[in-house]
This record gives sequence, structure tokens and C-alpha cells, in this order.
Amino acid sequence: MGKLIVIEGTDGSGKSTQFDLLAQRLEQEGRAFRRLRFPRYDQPSSALIRMYLGGDFGADPDAVNAYAASTFYAVDRYASFVQDWQGGYQGGGLFLSDRYTTSNAVHQGGKVPPQEREGLLGVLSCDPRPPYQKDPGRIYGMAFGSVEVRFTVAEGTLTVRDVEQR
Repeated sequence: MGKLIVIEGTDGSGKSTQFDLLAQRLEQEGRAFRRLRFPRYDQPSSALIRMYLGGDFGADPDAVNAYAASTFYAVDRYASFVQDWQGGYQGGGLFLSDRYTTSNAVHQGGKVPPQEREGLLGVLSCDPRPPYQKDPGRIYGMAFGSVEVRFTVAEGTLTVRDVEQR
């Protein structure tokens, strides 16, 4: 399996700057990698995103619920994977992405009904480590679906170190 490095953040937070700096660094080191950017507005798979952002489903962003809107973005990411980078990823390639799933979750999360929001925030804010393990240098493992996620946690920041098929 390959590696996917994702640069996430809110609008205006410096994602593009960090993306470009990391790409320059990888190039300077002679590392082979591919750049990914989401959404892919120039591709047919983003048609529903363009319609949504253009107000075709209603002028009020709440006219489209968070689950439907998230699906528009998921379709674009899926099409990108299948059409553009699945083979390279499965062959061990390195990919650098400007946004992926988290940006979509944050943008749509504001539309989650208040009665569901507390549960969502609880899941997103949980430290997945067992309470008796708080070593910032330790690499932890956690099964998630069909993959094993390895991560570290230091100063309140969780950093994914590796993801492997189980």
C-alpha cells in the first residue's frame, strides 16, 4: 500500500502554503509523489458539488442536509481514486493531497442538528488511547474497518503514522 499525506484546515488557514512547501521539500529530496487536490471542479464527478455551491439545490446552504452534501464530495473523491490514483497507491506510491475527508466533515458538521452535534463532537474529540497509556513517544495501533491505523499523540495532537490493510 502507498502513503497518502493530507493537508487539512479551515479556509484561509494556510493549507495551500503548507501543501506547496511540502511538495517542494519532496521534490528537493528526489521523492516520487503525486499531487491531489479536492474537490476536482474540472471533472464530471464534481457536477453535484458545482450545482450545490452554485445554489441549484436552494440558496440556503441548509436546503441540502449534511449527509446529502457530504455524498457529493465523497463521489468526487471516489472517482478520483478509481480513475486516477488507485493503481499507484496500491503499488506503494506516495500522494500529497490538498484536502480530503476532514474538510468536508468540518464544513458539513455545522449543519448537523444540535441534538446530534454533541455526540459527533464527542467522537471527534476522543483520545483513542487507553487511559493508562499516555506516552507521547509510543506508536499506538487501532483497528478501523479493514485497516490498522498506527498513530502517536503528543500535546493533544494525534498524528497518523501508518495505515495498513488487515
